[in-house]
Amino acid sequence: HFLLFKLFHLLGLHDPEGAMIVIRLLHALWSLVVVRTGYRIAAELGGAEIAWRIGLLLALFYFMPFLAVRNLVEVACIPFLMLGVRSLMRQDGTPWRSALVAGIWLGLAMNVRFQTMLFAAGAGSGLLLERRWREVVPFALGVALPIVLLQGGIDLFIWGRPFAEIGEYVRYNAANATTYFDQPWYNYLLVLAGIFLFIGPFVLFGYFRRWRPLVPWLAVFAFLAFHSWHPNKQERFILPIVPLVLVL
Repeated sequence: HFLLFKLFHLLGLHDPEGAMIVIRLLHALWSLVVVRTGYRIAAELGGAEIAWRIGLLLALFYFMPFLAVRNLVEVACIPFLMLGVRSLMRQDGTPWRSALVAGIWLGLAMNVRFQTMLFAAGAGSGLLLERRWREVVPFALGVALPIVLLQGGIDLFIWGRPFAEIGEYVRYNAANATTYFDQPWYNYLLVLAGIFLFIGPFVLFGYFRRWRPLVPWLAVFAFLAFHSWHPNKQERFILPIVPLVLVL
């Protein structure tokens, strides 16, 4: 966004409202990645008919247009997560290459929203449990690559030390776990059950009923489990996994 606003100024666009219209349009285009990728994941899991329904539901809910076009890190990271899961599930090509690409996507998601490291950790655990040994190391390297180059490099440039922002973020949240909200552990289950309106309870039941495919299921579960354990529960925190819960 910093570079984008620099471009606006070079082009003579100084009106904040005009600049935000462009940014909203870019976010809208970015959100369409979730619909397309969710359709492809659903096609592999349940066939064309199920994929068609999933595509329509993702287009209908995704994810509430007023959220999809806003500068919310919890929403802007979702396409990266979906692309990462799609790469992990690809049956064509070389498995280690797909795992490497998936790791890069999830590493980019972590650059946008740090908490998605739990998602990546869950996916990596799924690879280990399924004994997909050839994919574990490329996946880990893929995750580390954007973190080291982008997050570490930018922090080194701005603050003089790598990973300064992540370190401060973790310390602040650990010290203020109950400062803002302290909700019960089942709060996010209620959010997920209600977020899809009348089909919400069925979506949640379907997710917990079938633990397959294990890698994306465990990625979602790790993210949900940590946030359910952590006292500070703001509804927007759970948004990164909402489309994938629907697909699964």
